[in-house]
Amino acid sequence: GLATGANIVIANMIGRKDHRNLSSAVHTSYFLALVGGLILTAAGVFISNPLLWAIGTPENIIDQSTLYMRIYFAGSIPLLVYSFGSAILRSKGDTARPTLYLAVSGVLNIILNLFTVIQLHMGVAGVAIATVISETVSAVMVTIALVRETDDTHLVFSEISMDPMIFQRIMKIGIPAGIQGMMWSISNIAVQTAMNTFGSITVAGNSAALNLEGFVYVAMDAFNNACITFTSQAAGAKDMKQVRRVMHVTLILMTGSSAAAGLLVSGFGNQLLSLYTNDPDVISAGMVRLHYVVLWLWINAALDIPAASMRGIGYSNTPTLVMMIGIV
Repeated sequence: GLATGANIVIANMIGRKDHRNLSSAVHTSYFLALVGGLILTAAGVFISNPLLWAIGTPENIIDQSTLYMRIYFAGSIPLLVYSFGSAILRSKGDTARPTLYLAVSGVLNIILNLFTVIQLHMGVAGVAIATVISETVSAVMVTIALVRETDDTHLVFSEISMDPMIFQRIMKIGIPAGIQGMMWSISNIAVQTAMNTFGSITVAGNSAALNLEGFVYVAMDAFNNACITFTSQAAGAKDMKQVRRVMHVTLILMTGSSAAAGLLVSGFGNQLLSLYTNDPDVISAGMVRLHYVVLWLWINAALDIPAASMRGIGYSNTPTLVMMIGIV
């Protein structure tokens, strides 16, 4: 959510050609990423086990679940650095490099997953470590890209600090967006709490399907980010005709691509789930989520894109309220 706020603020400055504040916004964004990552790391290590008990995680997998969460939270800094760094690049229309870095990270994650689980027999810890390493690689790549920039988005480590005015602007847009994201997580936790009562087979199947769902939603989120970026630039330049055009185009693209991806993932669900497990009962449980959730993700486009367009203009509270109603 805060990275979205940074994206909108910086893109708006680019649209208004506000060169004076642009550099401060970049360095404030990195400051937020580092501080936020430290807070998440500290909190995650201590609260992982109590939270998992609170949502009724089956006792036979609680230790492995806690281990996964603690390792994952240890990678909070690179996760946030990539989020804010890619938001800075996207804010000026550079979507190619963040996508490339994410692709490299994703491929590396798959390779490391196979290596740590199959070759090193590390199980859940291997999956978590693979995720953290791949996130660190993407964070390093996006940081190097910004250090090498020659325009106002050039990153200088010694200048990373918080500009109070820009911090306030990012928070004004980012906090509602962050709350919205948290609500999605809270709703998923509520579902997971109920699902945990069905035992470890259902939990494993749902988790495997959730990974596949993540691939589809990341692709959808690309159009969401594109809508926010180009809307923010157009709003900064006071070109409302372009704002409407961006919303229409991204809505069509997001709906079509997510429908196609959902059909592919659901159609080849058994084969894809078999990459995670050989247990037919787990695969059967995973297919339920693919049929009832992943296949219908395209409906989210009608909610996400208009909300992204409103955010890009600078209205963050209203889309958050509407999305929260939908979530609840």
